Formats: sequence, C-alpha cells, structure tokens
Amino acid sequence: MFNELTKQIELLLSKKSPVVVAITGFAGSGKSTLASWLAEHFHVQDCQILRLDNMYMPIPRGGGLFDDYDWTLVRQILSSAHFSERLRYTTRGFEGERHQIDEPMPKVVIIEGIRLFREELMNYFDLSVYVNCPPEIALQRAKARDISQGHDEAYMRRWDTEWGPFNQRYFDEYRPDQLADFLYREFK
Repeated sequence: MFNELTKQIELLLSKKSPVVVAITGFAGSGKSTLASWLAEHFHVQDCQILRLDNMYMPIPRGGGLFDDYDWTLVRQILSSAHFSERLRYTTRGFEGERHQIDEPMPKVVIIEGIRLFREELMNYFDLSVYVNCPPEIALQRAKARDISQGHDEAYMRRWDTEWGPFNQRYFDEYRPDQLADFLYREFK
C-alpha cells in the first residue's frame, strides 16, 4: 500500500512541483507515522511537515468542531506552497508554545491532522489520503500514546467526553473517507 501511494505521488511530481499531500484520519489512526514515512521516502525534513498539532488557535479556544486549529494559517501556508520558495510561519502548540519555521519548500509538501478534509480546503491538496483505521482502534491507540506521554486522568477523560465524540461527529458529517483520493488501509 505504501508503494502504491508513493507511486501516485511520483506521478504527480512528474507533472508539477511541489505536490501537496494531505493526510487525515481519526486521532490515533497513524497519520503522523504515515507522514513521517512519506517524508523519509521523499527526503523531506521533519520540520518541513505541516502538522495541525503545531497550528492550534490561541487559548482559550472555542468549543466548535473546527475551533482547535488556526485554519487561516493553514490556508495561507497552502495557498503559498506553489509559488513560494520557503515555508515560513509561526507554530502554536496545544499549550500555546510558539516556534518560528523558516525552511526551504520541499518538493512534497505533507500536511497531516484530524478534521483536515472539508470542501473548502480540498482544492489546496494535490493528493488527499485518508488513513482508514477503525475508530475504536484509533481511540485505543490515541489513549495509549497519551498515557505513555504522561498525561493525567483529567486529560485522559477528555478522550471519552470531548475528543473521541468530536472525531466521530466530524467523520459522520464530513465523510473524509469519501473526499479522499486514496484510502490508506495499512494503519500502523
């Protein structure tokens, strides 16, 4: 499956550069892992991967389905990808931490994160990939990851009361699997 995906990207690269590859799926589905594998294959540095987890809105955030991430920043980066020579933006992590990014534009621009596929964003992507991991497996993996990172019980309860239900609601309302060009079925 990975080879099939890289062949599709290489075909796109034979026609244009850079190629914007968007990856989404449930939290814990393997989006970040797949993005890292693609980055390694196409010689993209980790700091050149666009991760929604580095594009949070300032705290406090709203309670809506799309209120966590800075979609204006996402659109600015993606709209400049085809004519800019550099990736330049300021990240914002979950706790509000900031970092400056100033890197050469890679030939494959990889963006990954939850709730990424919506009609108004799809035109920015040359190839959209949905990691087709069952939601119950993805949720177990997301919880295991966060426990291993030392998160407390109050944080972990949010998976059952907030994040898990939001992920399912997004899937049910927006059907990212149907918007995707490529269904990636080897979730790791």
